[in-house]
Amino acid sequence: MRVHYLLFALGLLFFSSLISSCSSTGRMTQQLPSDSGIESPIVSTAKNYIGSRYRFGAAGPRQFDCSGFVYYVHQQHNMNPGRTTSAQSQSGTRIRPNQAVPGDLLFFGKGRKMQHVGIVVSNNGSSLQMIHASSSRGVIIEDVYSSPYWSGRLRFAVRPQR
Repeated sequence: MRVHYLLFALGLLFFSSLISSCSSTGRMTQQLPSDSGIESPIVSTAKNYIGSRYRFGAAGPRQFDCSGFVYYVHQQHNMNPGRTTSAQSQSGTRIRPNQAVPGDLLFFGKGRKMQHVGIVVSNNGSSLQMIHASSSRGVIIEDVYSSPYWSGRLRFAVRPQR
């Protein structure tokens, strides 16, 4: 019997957290906990382009560079993060990568110059998955923390204005 009450209470807690995540306009926000089991609409759209080829300066729908990919995906949701990596790095609230949730943006570079951007797919603390347009492999999902290349260049994350 106590288990039923506990499950009921957890269900109410989950339901109330869904309701409280709605904005004042009634739209559901896209800041979802990475372990919620609910995929960000931005991530869902981005996954449709896995396997697309990389091309410098391209912004879709068949070929992309990194910022063109982010721009194109966000345009599908009536969002405008800017077209360049630099503009996108200023398109929302800067956060630490360990705070990033699906749909947030990750920025990579050396020093102050941002050279690459990707979209967070998941973040559980030990794995930070991003989808991005890789110059050598096209649009793919990969783990930032498992890559010496990306982990050494990770600078910050941005939660875009939605």
